[in-house]
Order: sequence, then structure tokens, then C-alpha cells
Amino acid sequence: TTNNLYTATNAFLTSDDLAEPGYRVRARKLTIIPGKSFEAEDATLLIGNVPVMYWPRYTRSLETHGDYWVVTPGYRSLYGPYVLGTYHHAFTTNFSTDLHLDYRQKRGLGVGPDFNYDAGRWGVGEFKFYYAHDDAANTNGLGLALDNDRHRLSFSHRVELRTNLTVKAVVREQGDAFVIRDFIEHEYQQDIQPSSFLEVNQLWPNWSLNLLAQPRINDFFETVERLPDVKLTGFRQQIGITPLFYESENSVGYYKHEFADNVANSFAAWRADTYHQIVLPQQFFGWLNVTPRVGGRLTH
Repeated sequence: TTNNLYTATNAFLTSDDLAEPGYRVRARKLTIIPGKSFEAEDATLLIGNVPVMYWPRYTRSLETHGDYWVVTPGYRSLYGPYVLGTYHHAFTTNFSTDLHLDYRQKRGLGVGPDFNYDAGRWGVGEFKFYYAHDDAANTNGLGLALDNDRHRLSFSHRVELRTNLTVKAVVREQGDAFVIRDFIEHEYQQDIQPSSFLEVNQLWPNWSLNLLAQPRINDFFETVERLPDVKLTGFRQQIGITPLFYESENSVGYYKHEFADNVANSFAAWRADTYHQIVLPQQFFGWLNVTPRVGGRLTH
């Protein structure tokens, strides 16, 4: 190591975070400038343990790239042979886009942009749209044929209006219930029924006030709408100088149960609930915790 240069001989370098990397560059000599670049002499690219390319000298920047392609080829029984392509472009450090261009031999073309932005004090968010002309769309949950033109739209924005007051808005709209399962599987594994909502949260040292409005955007999902749901939470707090502590949870909301594809009539009701509790935390022998409590709940 000299002057922020790191050198190694008969070494390899990889970005694959595994004990046995799937790919690596093996070199007789490596010179690395952390965060800047690396240079490999007498370098060989290996996939597993198979050498696939050789360079007498190979140099690579380690700095963030504003523009690049990511191409993923493969084969699945659902798609046949496929190629998934993404072009990333950073307009500024606060605004970037990913343009997807995919081809699946059995399903056809899929395209769409993702936009990510950071507007500073006005908040951060993302907008995503994906469209696929599906050559094998199959049927929905009712056995009806799905449209070959399928899409998904997703928008989210989060802003902190002032200290401890945050607002988050999310809109997720789909052409059918299975489009993200068929084409954006990583999102489907995280949330099989994405919801749309507006949430406002105010936090104080001992209290929290939360307002949630959650309408149904996609009528093929079974949903409980909350229009709105307001909750005031009292965190455990000491009552004066006594050894007693108080905590509570109070909520009021209007809830409407909507069935998927309106296969049954919806029903709705107001609900109010209040819960209060006083506790007396005690510890004996330095290890035994005992917490007597008295509380009550009223629900209408």
C-alpha cells in the first residue's frame, strides 16, 4: 500500500458477494485506487472456474456510472427464451430513470420506465409504469380471458412537512390481478396485493397521531377500505412522580368491505375504540420482572 494505492499479486477481484463467487477477474497483478478504479495485468475473466476472456491489461472505473445497460438473458418454461434489458440514465444526482425493454419468446414484448427523484424538502418518490403485450395472457380468477394488453402503474411519494410530521402517498394500479406475478415477480413476492393509501403521521415524545385513508383502486382485489382511519396512541409514560405508568390507544374509522370483482355486496360501518391501561413495573432480585396492570376497553 502506497499513496492510497493498493497492489496485490496473483489475486482476483469480484463484485459477487458470495464465498464462492459466480464470476471474477483473476490477475497476475492488481492495482486498486479505492472508490476510483482498478487495473489488472495479465487478467482472465472466469465464470465459475471456467476462463472465458483474457486481457493483457484491463482497467475499470469504480465510480458511479450515470449511464449503463443491464442485460439478463435466460430461459423459463413460462417465458421460453428471454432477454430482459434495462437502460439506466442519471439526469442529475437527484433524478434518474430506468427504461425497461424486455422480450419473452412465449409472451412477447414488455416496456416501461421507472423514475426516481429526490426533491429535497419537498420529498422523495418514484414513478413506475410497465406495459406488456402478452401473447399468452391466460385467464383471471373467475375463469374469464385476460386482455392481451397488460400494465402496471406505481407511484409513491414521502415528505416530512416539519419535524416529526410526515406524509406518504402511494398509488398502485394494475390492468389485472396477475400482471406483477407474471412479469415483475420480485414485487409479487414482496406484496401479492399492493394497496393504495394516504398516510399522515405526527409524532410527539409521548403521543402519536396517525391518519390513514385507503381506497380500493383495483376492483379485482378484495379490500377493506378505510375512509378514514384515525388513531391516537399514548406511549407508556410515567404519571407524575408516582411509580405508575399510563398507556392508551384510541381509534375511529369508517370501514367498507369490498369483494373481489364485486361477487358479493359490500358492507360498511363506523367503528370507535378506546383502550386505557395503568401499569406498575416491578423488578425483584435483580432479574424477576412483574408488571401488574389494570385497564379497560370500550368499542362501539
